[in-house]
Amino acid sequence: MTRVEFDQLVEGLEEKFRGRRDALTRSSIRWALFGYVVLSVAIVCSLALLAGCVFFIILHPNVVTIKFGGVLGVAAGALSLTLFRSLWNRLHPPQGREITRDEAPALFGMIDDISEAAGGVRFHKVLLTNDLNASVVQLPLAGIFGMHRNYLSLGLPLMDALEPEEFKAVLAHEFSHLSSKDGSTGNWIYRIRVTWERAAEGIFQKDGFLIAPLKKFFVWFWPRFNARAFVLSRSNEYQADAFAAKVTSPATSARALQRIDLRARHLEDVFWKNINLRVADEPQPPSAIFGEMKDFLRTDPEPAAASRWLSHAFSISTGTSDTHPSLSDRVRTLGMPVDSRTLPTLRAHASDALLGADLSARAREAFSGEWQRFVLDDWQSTHKSRAESRANCRNSPPRRRAVTAGRPGGSVSSSAWRRRGSMPSSRLCGTTPSAIRTTRRRHSSRDSTCWNMTIHPDCGSWNGWRKIRRTRWSAWARWPPTMTGRGTMTP
Repeated sequence: MTRVEFDQLVEGLEEKFRGRRDALTRSSIRWALFGYVVLSVAIVCSLALLAGCVFFIILHPNVVTIKFGGVLGVAAGALSLTLFRSLWNRLHPPQGREITRDEAPALFGMIDDISEAAGGVRFHKVLLTNDLNASVVQLPLAGIFGMHRNYLSLGLPLMDALEPEEFKAVLAHEFSHLSSKDGSTGNWIYRIRVTWERAAEGIFQKDGFLIAPLKKFFVWFWPRFNARAFVLSRSNEYQADAFAAKVTSPATSARALQRIDLRARHLEDVFWKNINLRVADEPQPPSAIFGEMKDFLRTDPEPAAASRWLSHAFSISTGTSDTHPSLSDRVRTLGMPVDSRTLPTLRAHASDALLGADLSARAREAFSGEWQRFVLDDWQSTHKSRAESRANCRNSPPRRRAVTAGRPGGSVSSSAWRRRGSMPSSRLCGTTPSAIRTTRRRHSSRDSTCWNMTIHPDCGSWNGWRKIRRTRWSAWARWPPTMTGRGTMTP
C-alpha cells in the first residue's frame, strides 16, 4: 500500500466512523483478533510441521529423509521461534522517583478528586520524572486474564511550567485514558500495535519459503489495522481533552495544551542551546541542571519568540499517521479560539503548590546527578577537543584574504556571508561569537543530514562545505528518558 492509498484509507475511516466511536472500537478489536488468529494458526502449523519432520525422520531413517526432514524441520522451528519471540512483548515498568501520599498530600488530594470524577481509577504507583510530560502506563500482570498494574508518571519540569489548575487538566486527561471501557480498550489496542510492530520486524528480517506467505499477509494486514488504530487513538485524545475540560474548564485545558507546546520549544531553542554553548568553557557539565531549568521555566519567553512558536505550532495539521491530533485541532474541538498571542504569565507553579519546596529540591538534585553522570564522558571529550582547536587556532599564523562579491580585498559583513551562502577563506579570529553562531544557524537543517560549513567555534576559521550529521542544540538533553508509555497531553 502506497502512502497515498494509506492516507485515503484513513480519511475514509474517519468519514465512515464520524460520531460512531463504539463502532470504530469494535472494528479495531475485530481486526486485532483476526491478526492474532492468523498468527496462532501459523504457530500451530509450524509446530505441527516440525513434529511431523521429527517423526518422519524417526520412522524412516535414511540419508534422504534426514536431509529433507532436517531442512524442513529447521525452517519450521525457526519460524515458530520467530513468532514466539515477536509475540512475547514484555513491557517494562516506567522509571522515576516514586512519591507517596505522606510526601505530597496536596498532590494526592488532587488525584483523589479526579479519581472520583473518573469513576474510581486507581494508580498503584505515582512517579516523578525529569520530562516535560505526563503519561499513564498500564502493564498486564496476567496477560489476557487481566490484573493490570497502573502507573502515573508526572514530569517535574511540567509542574514547574504550569499553574496548579492547568496541571489538574493534564492529570484529568491522563485519568481519562483508564476511566472507562473505551479507555482500557485504547490502551489494549496500543499494546497490540507494539506487538505487531515487533512481529513485523522479526518476520521481515527472516528469509525462507515458509515465511513468505506471512510476509504477504503482513503487507496486506498491517496498514489496514494500523489505520484503524490511528483513528481510534486520535478519538481517545479528543475524549480525554473533553474530560479534562469538564473537570477544569475548556479555557484552562486549552491553555495547558498551548503552554506545554510553548515551553517545550522554549527549552529546546533557548535553554539547551545555551547549555551546549557552555561546553567550550566549562570542563564539567552543570551540577544542578534541573535547578537551572526550574529558574528558566519561571521566566516568560520573549513575546515575539513566543508568538512565533505558537503560530508555528498552530500551523501544523494532523497527519494520517499521528496518534495525537494537532494543537490547533485540539484547541478548536474544545471550543476555544486559535490565538498565537502570548499566554498570560504564571501566577503560581504546580510544583510549589502540590509538591512543596523540600520534595522538589530533593528530586531536582537526584535528576541533576543522573544527568551529569550520563553526559560526563561526552561533555569532557567535547570540551577537550574544543580546547585543542582553540589552542591550534591561536598558534596558527593569520591569513587575511577577505573576499567580497567579485572584489578581492574588500570587507565582508556576516549578513553578506549569509546572503551569498559562503564565507571568506581566511582566519576570522576577529569575528564575534554572535556572528559565528548566526552563520551556523543559517546553514543548519532539521533533516537527518545537511550541507554545512565547518566553522571553528572559537575563532571562526573554516574549511569549506562538508556534509555532516545533524547536530541539534538540545544534544545534551538526549539522555535516556524516564517515561515509558504514551505521552498523552503533549501535542
